[in-house]
Amino acid sequence: MTHAPAAFIKQLNALRTDFNPYVRAKGDVPQGLIDTIGALVLAYQDDEVGQTFCRDLQGTGSSRWNFAATRNCIDARESNFIIGAFDNPYNQKMGLDCIICNQLGPDAAFREKHPGKFSRVIEIVGSTEGFNFNSSVALFAEHYVTDEPVRPENKASYFVDRFVVRYDKITRNILARCIDPNSLLLARNASADTILRACCVWLHLHEYCHRLGNMPLPEFLDFKTPRNAASIEELRVDVLTVIFCFELAEEGHPLAAHFGEIIFTERCFRYAIQYDINENYDARGSAVLFNYLVKEEVIRRNSAGLLEVDHSHLLSTLRKIIREIDTLELTLRSASRDRNVDAKKQLVRSYLAWCDTERRYSNHALMQNIAHALNGVDMSFAYAT
Repeated sequence: MTHAPAAFIKQLNALRTDFNPYVRAKGDVPQGLIDTIGALVLAYQDDEVGQTFCRDLQGTGSSRWNFAATRNCIDARESNFIIGAFDNPYNQKMGLDCIICNQLGPDAAFREKHPGKFSRVIEIVGSTEGFNFNSSVALFAEHYVTDEPVRPENKASYFVDRFVVRYDKITRNILARCIDPNSLLLARNASADTILRACCVWLHLHEYCHRLGNMPLPEFLDFKTPRNAASIEELRVDVLTVIFCFELAEEGHPLAAHFGEIIFTERCFRYAIQYDINENYDARGSAVLFNYLVKEEVIRRNSAGLLEVDHSHLLSTLRKIIREIDTLELTLRSASRDRNVDAKKQLVRSYLAWCDTERRYSNHALMQNIAHALNGVDMSFAYAT
Protein backbone atom coordinates (compact mmCIF):
# COMPACT_ATOMS: atom_id res chain seq x y z
CA MET A 1 0.00 0.00 0.00
CA THR A 2 1.54 3.28 -1.12
CA HIS A 3 -1.37 5.48 0.06
CA ALA A 4 -2.48 5.92 3.65
CA PRO A 5 -6.15 5.03 4.09
CA ALA A 6 -7.24 8.61 4.86
CA ALA A 7 -5.50 10.00 1.77
CA PHE A 8 -6.96 7.28 -0.44
CA ILE A 9 -10.48 7.86 0.89
CA LYS A 10 -10.16 11.63 0.33
CA GLN A 11 -9.08 11.16 -3.28
CA LEU A 12 -11.77 8.56 -4.01
CA ASN A 13 -14.41 10.88 -2.53
CA ALA A 14 -13.38 13.55 -5.02
CA LEU A 15 -13.61 11.14 -7.96
CA ARG A 16 -16.95 9.60 -6.97
CA THR A 17 -18.60 13.01 -7.44
CA ASP A 18 -17.88 12.73 -11.16
CA PHE A 19 -18.55 8.98 -11.36
CA ASN A 20 -21.85 8.64 -9.48
CA PRO A 21 -24.16 10.25 -12.05
CA TYR A 22 -23.17 7.42 -14.40
CA VAL A 23 -24.08 4.82 -11.75
CA ARG A 24 -27.65 6.09 -11.63
CA ALA A 25 -27.98 6.42 -15.42
CA LYS A 26 -26.01 3.22 -16.18
CA GLY A 27 -24.38 5.15 -19.00
CA ASP A 28 -20.94 5.03 -20.61
CA VAL A 29 -18.26 6.32 -18.24
CA PRO A 30 -15.47 8.37 -19.89
CA GLN A 31 -12.31 6.30 -20.27
CA GLY A 32 -10.17 8.99 -18.65
CA LEU A 33 -12.27 8.83 -15.46
CA ILE A 34 -12.12 5.04 -15.45
CA ASP A 35 -8.33 5.10 -15.80
CA THR A 36 -7.90 7.68 -13.04
CA ILE A 37 -10.03 5.69 -10.60
CA GLY A 38 -8.33 2.44 -11.53
CA ALA A 39 -4.85 3.90 -11.04
CA LEU A 40 -5.80 5.26 -7.64
CA VAL A 41 -7.26 1.92 -6.49
CA LEU A 42 -4.27 -0.13 -7.65
CA ALA A 43 -1.85 2.33 -6.03
CA TYR A 44 -3.62 1.61 -2.75
CA GLN A 45 -4.55 -2.08 -3.09
CA ASP A 46 -2.90 -3.94 -5.95
CA ASP A 47 -4.21 -7.38 -5.07
CA GLU A 48 -6.90 -9.66 -6.46
CA VAL A 49 -9.71 -7.51 -5.07
CA GLY A 50 -8.30 -4.30 -6.50
CA GLN A 51 -7.57 -5.95 -9.85
CA THR A 52 -11.02 -7.54 -10.08
CA PHE A 53 -12.68 -4.23 -9.29
CA CYS A 54 -10.66 -2.53 -12.03
CA ARG A 55 -11.76 -5.15 -14.58
CA ASP A 56 -15.40 -4.62 -13.61
CA LEU A 57 -14.82 -0.87 -13.73
CA GLN A 58 -13.56 -1.09 -17.31
CA GLY A 59 -16.93 -2.49 -18.38
CA THR A 60 -18.71 0.72 -17.38
CA GLY A 61 -17.07 2.44 -20.34
CA SER A 62 -19.40 0.49 -22.61
CA SER A 63 -22.46 0.38 -20.32
CA ARG A 64 -21.58 -3.00 -18.80
CA TRP A 65 -22.51 -2.46 -15.16
CA ASN A 66 -21.65 -5.71 -13.46
CA PHE A 67 -19.70 -5.75 -10.20
CA ALA A 68 -20.60 -9.32 -9.27
CA ALA A 69 -17.02 -10.52 -9.75
CA THR A 70 -15.81 -7.82 -7.34
CA ARG A 71 -18.47 -8.82 -4.81
CA ASN A 72 -17.60 -12.50 -5.06
CA CYS A 73 -13.87 -11.84 -4.77
CA ILE A 74 -14.33 -9.68 -1.65
CA ASP A 75 -16.59 -12.26 -0.01
CA ALA A 76 -14.39 -15.24 -0.86
CA ARG A 77 -11.36 -13.57 0.72
CA GLU A 78 -13.23 -11.75 3.48
CA SER A 79 -11.20 -8.77 2.35
CA ASN A 80 -10.74 -5.77 4.60
CA PHE A 81 -10.92 -3.65 1.44
CA ILE A 82 -14.55 -3.46 0.25
CA ILE A 83 -15.12 -1.51 -2.96
CA GLY A 84 -17.63 -1.40 -5.78
CA ALA A 85 -20.44 0.46 -7.47
CA PHE A 86 -23.50 0.28 -5.23
CA ASP A 87 -27.20 0.99 -5.54
CA ASN A 88 -29.28 1.07 -2.37
CA PRO A 89 -32.86 2.45 -2.43
CA TYR A 90 -32.58 3.25 1.30
CA ASN A 91 -29.37 5.24 0.88
CA GLN A 92 -29.34 7.51 -2.14
CA LYS A 93 -25.80 8.69 -1.35
CA MET A 94 -24.27 5.36 -2.33
CA GLY A 95 -22.54 4.90 -5.68
CA LEU A 96 -18.81 4.38 -6.15
CA ASP A 97 -17.84 3.63 -2.58
CA CYS A 98 -15.26 1.94 -0.43
CA ILE A 99 -14.85 0.67 3.13
CA ILE A 100 -11.52 -0.06 4.81
CA CYS A 101 -12.18 -2.20 7.86
CA ASN A 102 -11.08 -4.69 10.47
CA GLN A 103 -13.02 -7.93 10.82
CA LEU A 104 -14.26 -9.07 14.21
CA GLY A 105 -16.03 -12.25 15.21
CA PRO A 106 -18.51 -13.57 17.77
CA ASP A 107 -17.52 -15.19 21.02
CA ALA A 108 -16.03 -18.64 20.34
CA ALA A 109 -18.66 -20.50 22.37
CA PHE A 110 -21.45 -19.00 20.25
CA ARG A 111 -19.61 -19.70 17.01
CA GLU A 112 -19.11 -23.32 18.05
CA LYS A 113 -22.73 -23.85 19.15
CA HIS A 114 -24.26 -21.91 16.23
CA PRO A 115 -21.78 -22.30 13.36
CA GLY A 116 -21.83 -20.75 9.93
CA LYS A 117 -20.46 -17.80 8.00
CA PHE A 118 -23.51 -15.92 6.78
CA SER A 119 -22.32 -12.44 7.69
CA ARG A 120 -19.24 -10.38 8.40
CA VAL A 121 -18.90 -8.26 11.52
CA ILE A 122 -16.57 -5.36 10.77
CA GLU A 123 -15.38 -2.14 12.35
CA ILE A 124 -14.75 0.69 9.93
CA VAL A 125 -11.30 2.26 9.70
CA GLY A 126 -12.31 4.57 6.87
CA SER A 127 -15.14 4.92 4.35
CA THR A 128 -16.25 7.10 1.48
CA GLU A 129 -19.25 9.39 1.75
CA GLY A 130 -21.82 6.83 0.65
CA PHE A 131 -21.29 4.98 3.91
CA ASN A 132 -21.41 8.08 6.10
CA PHE A 133 -25.20 8.28 5.97
CA ASN A 134 -26.78 8.16 9.43
CA SER A 135 -28.71 4.93 8.88
CA SER A 136 -25.85 3.12 7.13
CA VAL A 137 -25.06 0.28 9.49
CA ALA A 138 -24.71 -2.58 7.00
CA LEU A 139 -23.87 -3.52 3.42
CA PHE A 140 -25.80 -6.32 1.73
CA ALA A 141 -24.83 -8.34 -1.32
CA GLU A 142 -27.82 -7.06 -3.31
CA HIS A 143 -26.45 -3.51 -3.07
CA TYR A 144 -23.68 -4.20 -5.59
CA VAL A 145 -24.60 -3.03 -9.09
CA THR A 146 -25.16 -6.23 -11.06
CA ASP A 147 -27.92 -8.23 -12.69
CA GLU A 148 -26.49 -11.46 -11.29
CA PRO A 149 -28.37 -13.04 -8.37
CA VAL A 150 -27.00 -13.12 -4.86
CA ARG A 151 -25.15 -16.36 -4.17
CA PRO A 152 -25.41 -18.33 -0.93
CA GLU A 153 -21.76 -17.56 -0.21
CA ASN A 154 -22.30 -13.79 -0.49
CA LYS A 155 -22.36 -12.18 2.94
CA ALA A 156 -23.93 -9.23 4.67
CA SER A 157 -21.40 -6.91 6.31
CA TYR A 158 -22.46 -5.25 9.56
CA PHE A 159 -20.65 -2.18 10.85
CA VAL A 160 -20.43 -3.17 14.50
CA ASP A 161 -18.80 0.04 15.71
CA ARG A 162 -21.93 1.92 14.66
CA PHE A 163 -24.16 -0.49 16.58
CA VAL A 164 -22.07 0.16 19.69
CA VAL A 165 -22.25 3.95 19.37
CA ARG A 166 -26.00 3.77 18.74
CA TYR A 167 -26.38 1.77 21.96
CA ASP A 168 -24.33 4.32 23.89
CA LYS A 169 -26.15 7.36 22.49
CA ILE A 170 -29.75 6.11 22.43
CA THR A 171 -30.30 2.85 24.30
CA ARG A 172 -28.44 3.91 27.43
CA ASN A 173 -30.73 6.93 27.57
CA ILE A 174 -33.78 4.67 27.42
CA LEU A 175 -32.45 2.62 30.31
CA ALA A 176 -31.58 5.69 32.38
CA ARG A 177 -34.78 7.64 31.79
CA CYS A 178 -37.51 5.04 31.33
CA ILE A 179 -36.59 1.65 32.87
CA ASP A 180 -36.77 0.89 36.58
CA PRO A 181 -33.25 0.73 38.11
CA ASN A 182 -33.84 -2.87 39.19
CA SER A 183 -34.68 -4.06 35.66
CA LEU A 184 -32.17 -4.97 32.95
CA LEU A 185 -29.25 -4.45 35.30
CA LEU A 186 -26.80 -6.33 33.09
CA ALA A 187 -27.61 -4.17 30.07
CA ARG A 188 -27.58 -0.99 32.16
CA ASN A 189 -24.16 -1.64 33.72
CA ALA A 190 -22.44 -3.26 30.72
CA SER A 191 -18.92 -2.13 29.91
CA ALA A 192 -17.92 -0.87 26.48
CA ASP A 193 -16.14 -4.16 25.77
CA THR A 194 -19.22 -6.20 26.77
CA ILE A 195 -21.44 -4.13 24.48
CA LEU A 196 -19.04 -4.64 21.59
CA ARG A 197 -18.92 -8.39 22.21
CA ALA A 198 -22.71 -8.54 22.53
CA CYS A 199 -23.12 -6.79 19.19
CA CYS A 200 -20.69 -9.22 17.54
CA VAL A 201 -22.76 -12.15 18.85
CA TRP A 202 -26.00 -10.43 17.82
CA LEU A 203 -24.90 -9.85 14.25
CA HIS A 204 -23.64 -13.41 13.85
CA LEU A 205 -26.77 -14.99 15.32
CA HIS A 206 -29.12 -12.63 13.47
CA GLU A 207 -28.03 -14.00 10.10
CA TYR A 208 -27.79 -17.52 11.48
CA CYS A 209 -31.38 -17.40 12.73
CA HIS A 210 -32.70 -16.16 9.38
CA ARG A 211 -31.80 -19.63 8.14
CA LEU A 212 -33.76 -21.46 10.83
CA GLY A 213 -37.47 -22.18 11.15
CA ASN A 214 -40.29 -23.30 8.88
CA MET A 215 -39.77 -20.51 6.33
CA PRO A 216 -36.01 -19.86 6.29
CA LEU A 217 -34.12 -17.35 4.17
CA PRO A 218 -33.10 -17.10 1.43
CA GLU A 219 -35.69 -19.68 0.26
CA PHE A 220 -38.67 -17.60 1.42
CA LEU A 221 -37.12 -14.13 0.97
CA ASP A 222 -39.79 -12.95 -1.45
CA PHE A 223 -42.54 -13.98 0.97
CA LYS A 224 -40.89 -11.96 3.76
CA THR A 225 -40.18 -8.78 1.80
CA PRO A 226 -43.51 -6.96 2.47
CA ARG A 227 -43.21 -4.67 5.49
CA ASN A 228 -45.49 -6.59 7.88
CA ALA A 229 -43.86 -9.90 7.03
CA ALA A 230 -40.39 -8.35 7.30
CA SER A 231 -41.23 -6.94 10.73
CA ILE A 232 -42.25 -10.38 12.00
CA GLU A 233 -39.08 -11.89 10.54
CA GLU A 234 -36.81 -9.34 12.23
CA LEU A 235 -38.66 -9.87 15.52
CA ARG A 236 -38.36 -13.66 15.11
CA VAL A 237 -34.62 -13.79 14.50
CA ASP A 238 -33.72 -11.37 17.29
CA VAL A 239 -35.99 -13.10 19.81
CA LEU A 240 -34.31 -16.38 18.86
CA THR A 241 -30.95 -14.68 19.34
CA VAL A 242 -31.91 -13.55 22.85
CA ILE A 243 -33.19 -17.04 23.68
CA PHE A 244 -29.90 -18.61 22.52
CA CYS A 245 -27.98 -16.16 24.72
CA PHE A 246 -30.03 -16.98 27.81
CA GLU A 247 -29.75 -20.71 27.09
CA LEU A 248 -25.97 -20.49 26.87
CA ALA A 249 -25.99 -18.54 30.13
CA GLU A 250 -27.83 -21.47 31.72
CA GLU A 251 -24.96 -23.67 30.54
CA GLY A 252 -22.50 -21.47 32.41
CA HIS A 253 -21.22 -18.92 29.87
CA PRO A 254 -20.13 -15.97 32.04
CA LEU A 255 -21.32 -13.17 29.73
CA ALA A 256 -24.15 -14.75 27.73
CA ALA A 257 -26.87 -13.29 29.99
CA HIS A 258 -25.29 -9.85 29.56
CA PHE A 259 -25.38 -10.30 25.79
CA GLY A 260 -29.01 -11.44 25.94
CA GLU A 261 -30.14 -8.41 27.94
CA ILE A 262 -28.28 -5.98 25.69
CA ILE A 263 -29.78 -7.47 22.52
CA PHE A 264 -33.24 -7.67 24.10
CA THR A 265 -33.10 -4.01 25.14
CA GLU A 266 -32.14 -2.98 21.61
CA ARG A 267 -34.85 -5.04 19.92
CA CYS A 268 -37.66 -4.35 22.36
CA PHE A 269 -37.23 -0.62 23.01
CA ARG A 270 -34.96 1.32 20.68
CA TYR A 271 -36.16 0.65 17.15
CA ALA A 272 -39.77 1.69 17.75
CA ILE A 273 -38.81 5.12 19.05
CA GLN A 274 -35.88 5.79 16.72
CA TYR A 275 -37.83 5.07 13.53
CA ASP A 276 -41.39 5.42 12.25
CA ILE A 277 -43.26 2.13 12.68
CA ASN A 278 -45.24 2.93 9.54
CA GLU A 279 -42.13 3.15 7.39
CA ASN A 280 -39.50 0.97 9.03
CA TYR A 281 -40.03 -2.77 9.43
CA ASP A 282 -37.45 -3.05 12.23
CA ALA A 283 -39.39 -0.44 14.19
CA ARG A 284 -42.67 -2.23 13.55
CA GLY A 285 -41.24 -5.53 14.74
CA SER A 286 -39.97 -3.81 17.88
CA ALA A 287 -43.42 -2.36 18.56
CA VAL A 288 -45.08 -5.76 18.13
CA LEU A 289 -42.64 -7.37 20.58
CA PHE A 290 -43.12 -4.59 23.13
CA ASN A 291 -46.92 -4.80 22.91
CA TYR A 292 -46.82 -8.60 23.19
CA LEU A 293 -44.79 -8.38 26.39
CA VAL A 294 -47.04 -5.68 27.82
CA LYS A 295 -50.06 -7.86 27.10
CA GLU A 296 -48.35 -10.79 28.85
CA GLU A 297 -47.47 -8.47 31.77
CA VAL A 298 -43.76 -9.11 31.34
CA ILE A 299 -43.40 -5.35 30.86
CA ARG A 300 -45.44 -3.10 33.11
CA ARG A 301 -45.46 0.45 34.43
CA ASN A 302 -44.76 0.92 38.13
CA SER A 303 -45.99 3.58 40.54
CA ALA A 304 -42.99 5.78 39.72
CA GLY A 305 -43.95 5.81 36.06
CA LEU A 306 -40.99 3.63 35.04
CA LEU A 307 -41.14 0.35 33.16
CA GLU A 308 -40.31 -2.90 34.92
CA VAL A 309 -39.32 -6.14 33.19
CA ASP A 310 -40.40 -9.39 34.87
CA HIS A 311 -37.21 -11.37 34.37
CA SER A 312 -38.74 -14.52 35.87
CA HIS A 313 -41.15 -14.83 32.93
CA LEU A 314 -39.15 -13.19 30.14
CA LEU A 315 -37.51 -16.29 28.67
CA SER A 316 -40.67 -18.41 28.74
CA THR A 317 -42.65 -15.62 27.08
CA LEU A 318 -40.05 -15.15 24.37
CA ARG A 319 -40.28 -18.89 23.65
CA LYS A 320 -44.07 -18.50 23.47
CA ILE A 321 -43.71 -15.82 20.77
CA ILE A 322 -41.48 -18.10 18.71
CA ARG A 323 -43.95 -20.99 19.03
CA GLU A 324 -46.74 -18.74 17.76
CA ILE A 325 -44.72 -17.62 14.73
CA ASP A 326 -43.43 -21.14 14.02
CA THR A 327 -46.95 -22.58 14.15
CA LEU A 328 -48.22 -19.93 11.74
CA GLU A 329 -45.33 -20.40 9.32
CA LEU A 330 -45.76 -24.16 9.30
CA THR A 331 -49.25 -23.61 7.86
CA LEU A 332 -48.01 -20.93 5.44
CA ARG A 333 -44.92 -22.52 3.90
CA SER A 334 -46.98 -24.22 1.17
CA ALA A 335 -49.47 -21.35 0.79
CA SER A 336 -49.39 -18.55 -1.77
CA ARG A 337 -47.45 -15.34 -1.34
CA ASP A 338 -50.69 -13.38 -1.04
CA ARG A 339 -51.88 -15.70 1.75
CA ASN A 340 -48.57 -15.18 3.54
CA VAL A 341 -48.80 -11.41 3.22
CA ASP A 342 -52.33 -11.36 4.61
CA ALA A 343 -51.55 -13.72 7.50
CA LYS A 344 -48.53 -11.69 8.61
CA LYS A 345 -50.58 -8.50 8.40
CA GLN A 346 -53.24 -10.03 10.64
CA LEU A 347 -50.57 -11.18 13.11
CA VAL A 348 -49.10 -7.68 13.31
CA ARG A 349 -52.53 -6.10 13.76
CA SER A 350 -53.42 -8.49 16.54
CA TYR A 351 -50.74 -6.78 18.66
CA LEU A 352 -50.32 -3.34 17.10
CA ALA A 353 -53.04 -0.67 16.93
CA TRP A 354 -54.19 0.09 13.36
CA CYS A 355 -56.36 3.03 12.30
CA ASP A 356 -58.26 2.10 9.15
CA THR A 357 -59.30 5.66 8.31
CA GLU A 358 -55.77 7.07 8.62
CA ARG A 359 -54.17 3.87 7.31
CA ARG A 360 -51.55 4.03 10.03
CA TYR A 361 -50.22 2.06 12.98
CA SER A 362 -49.66 3.76 16.32
CA ASN A 363 -47.35 2.90 19.19
CA HIS A 364 -48.58 1.78 22.59
CA ALA A 365 -49.04 4.63 25.08
CA LEU A 366 -46.13 3.29 27.13
CA MET A 367 -43.87 3.37 24.08
CA GLN A 368 -45.04 6.91 23.35
CA ASN A 369 -44.02 7.81 26.89
CA ILE A 370 -40.51 6.56 26.15
CA ALA A 371 -40.37 8.72 23.03
CA HIS A 372 -41.44 11.78 25.03
CA ALA A 373 -38.85 11.04 27.71
CA LEU A 374 -36.13 11.03 25.06
CA ASN A 375 -36.95 14.47 23.67
CA GLY A 376 -33.65 16.12 22.87
CA VAL A 377 -31.76 12.88 22.22
CA ASP A 378 -30.41 12.73 18.67
CA MET A 379 -32.31 9.80 17.22
CA SER A 380 -30.70 10.10 13.80
CA PHE A 381 -27.32 9.25 15.24
CA ALA A 382 -26.33 5.82 13.95
CA TYR A 383 -22.63 5.99 13.20
CA ALA A 384 -19.31 6.38 14.91
CA THR A 385 -17.27 9.51 14.21
